Amino acid sequence: MKKYIILSIILFVILYVGFIWWKTLENQKDPYFWFLRAQSSQKRGDYDEAIKHYDKTIELILESTSPIIYLLNANYTNNNLDKTIKCYEKAIVCYEIGINFKIDDAEIYYNMGDAYYQTGNKYNEAIKCYEKAIQLKPDYAEAYYNMGRAYDERTLDKAISDYVKVKTDIITGKDYITNREMAFKCYEKAIQLKSDYAEAYNSMGEYYYYYRSYYNKAIECYEKAIESKLDYAQPYYNMGNIYFSFKRNCDEAIKYYEKAVELKTDDANMYYRLGNAYYDKGNYEKAIEYYEKAIEVTPVEIYPDEGMKYYDSIEKVTTYYYCMELAYERLGNTDKVNECNEKFKILSSKLPPPQL
Repeated sequence: MKKYIILSIILFVILYVGFIWWKTLENQKDPYFWFLRAQSSQKRGDYDEAIKHYDKTIELILESTSPIIYLLNANYTNNNLDKTIKCYEKAIVCYEIGINFKIDDAEIYYNMGDAYYQTGNKYNEAIKCYEKAIQLKPDYAEAYYNMGRAYDERTLDKAISDYVKVKTDIITGKDYITNREMAFKCYEKAIQLKSDYAEAYNSMGEYYYYYRSYYNKAIECYEKAIESKLDYAQPYYNMGNIYFSFKRNCDEAIKYYEKAVELKTDDANMYYRLGNAYYDKGNYEKAIEYYEKAIEVTPVEIYPDEGMKYYDSIEKVTTYYYCMELAYERLGNTDKVNECNEKFKILSSKLPPPQL
């Protein structure tokens, strides 16, 4: 009897291992299997592996005769921007092939819109995808919100391009205003559909504050955002900006900035603004502490020695060193003043000459 039990167990193990092996072989013929592996590799930061798996996905989709829906949940990171963008572009190919099968699914258009948005320069394509998602699912609050973000980004992209070309006022340009209004309408609609949409409230607040100077309305929106999502750092930061820049209340600004950096520990702008508030209050030691934190979290080294990302980071860090130099000067620490000034000069030398 014991012998039969042992044989049965051995047979079960052989059959189980054989089944797993067979399923693995079957999975390797399934495009979705490779798409999930691509996502997993991208989340780990292994972009070369992710790109390889996306290519395998595309190859198998093209061989397939049945419609397939692919959902993207990629992890966006600045650590390797070029390869991250390439991953999104590969994912877009997967979506486009899927759409060629005439699949009317709102989520596929929504995710494809996100992929276009994350490439950083395809906002028109992103907007078209969000519009299609909304057409298929009229109560899609997230699609309205992300479409608003795409309009916002398209606004800046177009405005800066026009300013560089013809040196016009980027705030009053027709395209600028039109895109801003469209973004606002999208945020408004998102909130109508989802009354506790913190991100949409925050974006509406930014519209009121930065583009309309309606400070009280902005505060109302930020308060609604905080009420809807207590662990959301951005509205705390934006409230700090209002109290610091408009209401000139350093104590209230510090309260909001400190909550923002507690919730989001890797944002240089938040540390920098908190440092400025302490500087204005006369607490130079605290100001220096937060300027140092701003420098610490600004990723200058990971970008190549060219391009906007690199120069933007360099410019920010030079500003932080300059502010820190002023704080040390207030404290009468000449050695630290000279040290900050030297670092300021070294970093400034890496910036391109200003355009006239």
